[in-house]
Amino acid sequence: MNRVLTVVILALAILLAGCGGGSGRLVEPVDTNAMATSLSKAAPQVVTTGGFELSVSPDTYLTEASSARFVLDVAEQTGPDAIAVTISTENAIDLRALYCELHYDPARYSPAGVEHLDWAEDLLTLDVATEPGVVYVGQVMANWDERTGLNGDAELARVSFKREPMPETGRGTSQALTAETGTVMLRIDSLTKRVAWNYDLPGDYNQDGLVGVADLTPLAANLDRQYEAIEGNGGMTKHLQSGFDFDSAFDVVDGNQDGLINLSDITEIGRNFNLALDGYYVYGSTDSADVEAAQEATGQFIIADIPKSMLAGDGVNQRRFISITFPTLQTGMYYWVRPYGADAIGAKSNAAKYNPALVAAFDVEPRDVTFLRDGTLGNVLLSVAEDTPEIELDLWLEDAVDIKAFAANVYFDPAQYTPVDFTAANYLNPGLASNSVLDTFSWGLAGNWLIGNPYPLGLLDGFDGNWNLLKLHLTPQAQTEPDNFSPDCFHVYTEQIACDYDGGSNTFSWRYPLTGDVDQDGMVVVDDCIIVNYYIAWGKDQIAGGLDYPAMYDVNWDGIVSIIDYPYLGHSLYNAVDGFGIYASMSAADIPEYEFYLDELVVPTELEIGWVAYTAGTGDPASEQLRYSATLPDLAPGTYIWIMPTWEGRVGNAIEASIYQVPEE
Repeated sequence: MNRVLTVVILALAILLAGCGGGSGRLVEPVDTNAMATSLSKAAPQVVTTGGFELSVSPDTYLTEASSARFVLDVAEQTGPDAIAVTISTENAIDLRALYCELHYDPARYSPAGVEHLDWAEDLLTLDVATEPGVVYVGQVMANWDERTGLNGDAELARVSFKREPMPETGRGTSQALTAETGTVMLRIDSLTKRVAWNYDLPGDYNQDGLVGVADLTPLAANLDRQYEAIEGNGGMTKHLQSGFDFDSAFDVVDGNQDGLINLSDITEIGRNFNLALDGYYVYGSTDSADVEAAQEATGQFIIADIPKSMLAGDGVNQRRFISITFPTLQTGMYYWVRPYGADAIGAKSNAAKYNPALVAAFDVEPRDVTFLRDGTLGNVLLSVAEDTPEIELDLWLEDAVDIKAFAANVYFDPAQYTPVDFTAANYLNPGLASNSVLDTFSWGLAGNWLIGNPYPLGLLDGFDGNWNLLKLHLTPQAQTEPDNFSPDCFHVYTEQIACDYDGGSNTFSWRYPLTGDVDQDGMVVVDDCIIVNYYIAWGKDQIAGGLDYPAMYDVNWDGIVSIIDYPYLGHSLYNAVDGFGIYASMSAADIPEYEFYLDELVVPTELEIGWVAYTAGTGDPASEQLRYSATLPDLAPGTYIWIMPTWEGRVGNAIEASIYQVPEE
């Protein structure tokens, strides 16, 4: 049974619909000559018969193996539809689509209808017959990338004509851009002087600058793709916050932005058919009032003309974008862009202000865990863009080699900036975003934000090249609740501390007890989340340094290191220890009970007989659980001895104590 939706455009007035906005990715400027070459295509196949001309687009051939010869058959008919023009193929090889234009004499004929013949099951179609002298015909197999095409001969479509002139009611060969055409968001990289913005032309699903029948191809390839819980690494589901990731091609193809790519998205192609984008005008002014005025003024403030040949991005998995360097950017100047095409200019983007002084206010330091495996490389950079009323920080990786995770410290003055939110780009799968609590972790420590993206690690190749990793938004104002960004967010919570007493040497020994702190650095932070995820996905022998001691990974204490341990890290985050207090008393009543404390535990300082820093542990933290020991002072027989972890001079808000009673002599 065929799944067919035919959109026939017959009206003169066509409404324009816009898509949602987002931010462009900052990468190296593209080689425009190479880009132009990659976009060039072979000439159409043209067939002429009986006064009709068929022009078959090269976009018809969806695979390198596809080929076909096309023929026209013009037949006289009785009744109101006097002429039937049949489009057929001969000797086709793996044919999965047909995109063509059928030209006719509008002074003699007018289109009466298009019939799509059953040469393939589940066929998506699009017909446009509003322009005098041409009928556009589009056909493509649903999910064509998973199917075998037509081989041999077949009739593909039949177009009927009446013997009467075509009414002069159609549109021209291209549709003018208007203020409702797409949404463009511009960003300025104050560090590199790069200006970047996203591509957005409603209905242009293959992102070639023209809305046409070939835009059925990406729609058919992604048919029935839905925004929902998507299976991710280790069986976890990933939920996106607002539909498909804006920087992915899925968001482009979901033309009506309902979270489902289906037949209804053909409507956007029909609505905007022949909408053409040729390039962008870049505007600049030192007066913010000019930004609004320039929505109507088409010629004022233009400082550059950027052709569509400068578009970067593959257009198959990514939303395309422009990224160029303007060495002459002026401090304090506002910049914005407007697309143009068909002798018209579209809607303006937002206006971004160039302010290089912002760069000096921020710094970034990548965490070692970013380069988790041997052979991983990359240069982490920080870009700052001002888009009133917020500041956007973009962290991106340049010249990456096999990067599977990312984490960094971002430094700023909390007296000047307040974090609002951040999102992490899923650079290994552009169709997913990484911004759930299981994917990314963040907290502020007196203005130092540690942020990371441990998903997806899986059995996938690492990321190579340049990619935007994280976006952090701040407001230029002092933090009103500084307590939320202080070391107090850490607490002490450990598993039972197993202790041993050696009477011969009068020493007390124990193992490192901070569950989840797999690198044993004193804190359970995003680094540990990344390493545990990596351990689960790849196996401990794949981790650089052979970090393979199960006790540190077994966060839920079930004796098995598995994907179940990963969510438990959410409960272990911010656990910290900077040392171990050694306590002694002759009275068992002084020993704290083993329980979780909601408040800070108070232990009389006079009971403390020693303290050992967590850095005093012995052993290789990359392969074994660290051990600690302390030589005890002479104690009376029957003395109770126990260990309690500490953090910043405090005894933890959750504590498990071990007890040892000095034996009688």
